[in-house]
Amino acid sequence: MSGPFKRSNRVESVEPCQLPFQGNDDATTEQPEWQNALRDRAFDPLIGQWMIINDRKVLIEDVVGSAPRLVYKHGGTPLRIKTMDGNVEPDIEWLRSKYARGEARALTMPTDPETISAFAELFDPLAILEANPRARALWHLGTRALQDGIALSHNNLEQWLDRKFGGGHYDYEIKRPSTRTMIRVMGKVKNGATVADLADRGGRKQGGTPFPEATDRIIHRCALAYWAVEARTKQDAFEDLRIQIANENRRLQPGAIKHDLMSRSAFFERIDKLECEETVRTKFGDEEAKRRFSGAGEAVDPNYCFEYGYVDATRLDNVIVFDDKNRLPFLKPWVTAIMDAKSGAILSCLVHAGDPRRETTLQALVESLTPSMRNACPSDWAA
Repeated sequence: MSGPFKRSNRVESVEPCQLPFQGNDDATTEQPEWQNALRDRAFDPLIGQWMIINDRKVLIEDVVGSAPRLVYKHGGTPLRIKTMDGNVEPDIEWLRSKYARGEARALTMPTDPETISAFAELFDPLAILEANPRARALWHLGTRALQDGIALSHNNLEQWLDRKFGGGHYDYEIKRPSTRTMIRVMGKVKNGATVADLADRGGRKQGGTPFPEATDRIIHRCALAYWAVEARTKQDAFEDLRIQIANENRRLQPGAIKHDLMSRSAFFERIDKLECEETVRTKFGDEEAKRRFSGAGEAVDPNYCFEYGYVDATRLDNVIVFDDKNRLPFLKPWVTAIMDAKSGAILSCLVHAGDPRRETTLQALVESLTPSMRNACPSDWAA
């Protein structure tokens, strides 16, 4: 399972839906619209999926009352378990207990967001609700809006919410979202976000991209092309990106998710991030690369320890939090260190908040010249 799903050993069941599941989508079209909206479709993508339970291959033939119906093969014998009451079909609690012990899993990891989210809710739905109770309701609301073909505009979404909000199975769990929130949620779901992605409060990982992998490859190729041709400008590279995105969208099959065009400013930032000695040398030549990246003056050649030292500062990846329960982020600390040029030994190391400044450098220098007044013997790991 991908996403921030927390595996739990608790075996709990969710409240059953108001209406039973139907394996045939044609049967639902005859129901009134309000009944069709109330029908929870969270597990619908699981119908027809294969699973491995106790090293046996079983098929999810149908889902009835939020419980999957498992068979050994298409139209085959239903899976039954032995209980004190005889042989009965397994319920959702039994399946979750099997998953918690590692005895049940999907045959192959799904790639579409609907099936991924359905498996997550089937095996451990409480993990999502504990992380963010609002995420599941917003995911289903955004999915319904996309299925209805609603455009990402404030007027269209406002009218759609007037007609449809409150009719979904999870709508009662949240207040009516704003159109701005709906635009953001629908954009994420359209790009493949799961319930776990919306529940993750940490946001996108540093260096990550909001675009799908196929779209990101096109963006990276066009950004790299800027550094490969001497006369090409950033605007030329952006126009080339626009043309390639349009050409790729024309080649897609009907119904496939189209590639979104990156904004001009974000694309220029992507180009700047690729700047290094090799890319500058390719585009502007050796002289420009030497001017930008070569050190000033002669190299330092120390003869003995404590003759020369290097001072540098960097930001740590660790995040300091000020609320242990809710894990609210406070800051990422900086560290300023002084290293002896001859031996490579670290003479002092200062961890501080905020950007490096004159005071932090002076403090690190004072620490390097001040003997350590340690009263206790160092532990094994610090020795």
